[in-house]
Amino acid sequence: MKISELYTPSILLDLDVLENNIKRYSDAAKESGKEIWPMLKTHKSTELIEMQVKAGAQGVLAGTWDEAEAACALGIKKIMYAYPVSGNNIARAVSLAGKCDLIVRLDDIRCAEFLADAAEAADVTVGYTVIIDCGLHRFGVDEDAAAGFVGALEGRKGLAYKGISTHPGQVYGLSSPDGVPAVTKQEKDVLESAA
Repeated sequence: MKISELYTPSILLDLDVLENNIKRYSDAAKESGKEIWPMLKTHKSTELIEMQVKAGAQGVLAGTWDEAEAACALGIKKIMYAYPVSGNNIARAVSLAGKCDLIVRLDDIRCAEFLADAAEAADVTVGYTVIIDCGLHRFGVDEDAAAGFVGALEGRKGLAYKGISTHPGQVYGLSSPDGVPAVTKQEKDVLESAA
């Protein structure tokens, strides 16, 4: 088939570039002594997840519960869910935590307590990071409230504290790359303060 014969829209994937990108990022992570956990919402492909894990990805970051559950079904053992957990998602989180090492992000103490109760009742442990608001103001706790948040959950059997995280999504609203260093510095400063 020729490219001109494809119906639009179509996705064209250069496998050589794909494989090189996966290897390049994996190598950079290894050289820096870091783990790489690719975000699944970018490609939503089980084949690409398998390629990334084979290249050395230690876990994956899921943007939806469907992505997280699909990764778990593939045998991925370390899965992080990218957004705050609440409401009916608590049951999905607890179920998934019984099948893999799940890390969720939390920014609401009541939701965290509901999750802890449900996890304890199911005899599972859910790992969590506290989301720190570094300027997006979409979700996250204030940097000064992070320690109190973790302290309030200390000793909860259904939860295991894993650290802090953030999402500097305000960078998407910039009109040029010139503003990226300021957003990066803000994120770094806020996370250092929270830590």
